[in-house]
Amino acid sequence: MGVTQFDENTSATRSMAVTILLVGISQTLFLAWFGMMLFLVPLFERYLLALRLKLPYVTELTIAGSRLTVEYSYVAVAGILFPGLGVSGAISYVVRHRVSNGMWSVIWFGFLIGLPLIGHLLAWLSLLHPFSERF
Repeated sequence: MGVTQFDENTSATRSMAVTILLVGISQTLFLAWFGMMLFLVPLFERYLLALRLKLPYVTELTIAGSRLTVEYSYVAVAGILFPGLGVSGAISYVVRHRVSNGMWSVIWFGFLIGLPLIGHLLAWLSLLHPFSERF
């Protein structure tokens, strides 16, 4: 039994609603990260500049990434977000419903949901790091 071989019993037990829910969760997390980079990081940047703190390199990288996101937000929306939803949905369907080995589904959705979570974690840690040295 190969990895890409279709198995009727395995596919029948996997719900399409769960697949849509998992893709929706990953897209919501990505949108939240995108919104944070677009709106929240510039607010932190103004606040940190007003305090005249020496910023760690990681915080400067997050602010630079936010500036790129603000400057090229139309590219991210038109080029990544909308095609990204379709591509991630199609790959998720194939991995979850057409591949007989369930481990590939776990790996794919771990990547799909884990990547935006790691992005959130790194952005928040880099923004809050300058304040951790003060307290």
